[in-house]
Amino acid sequence: MKSFLRIFAKMPSLLIAFIVMTFLIGAAQIAYAPPLDALNPDDIPCYWIADDGRIIDSDGRIRGWIKGDEIYGPDLELRYRFSGRRLEDVP
Repeated sequence: MKSFLRIFAKMPSLLIAFIVMTFLIGAAQIAYAPPLDALNPDDIPCYWIADDGRIIDSDGRIRGWIKGDEIYGPDLELRYRFSGRRLEDVP
């Protein structure tokens, strides 16, 4: 019976130590996170599709081609296929 009392007597201090460590780890992760205003709309890559089906990124580089329901990579290999509203990988 005395051993159970010793375990329960130490539990509050262990519980408080665990909670404090959890908050410290969370605070450290928040401190190293990038600021929220770091993202710029110019930093997000944009793609557009030309009339001939070329997929071009915001730097003007060709990233692939689209023809019907199929999307080809820059190496002209079939990468994706539209299935209704979903985009599926091609095995």
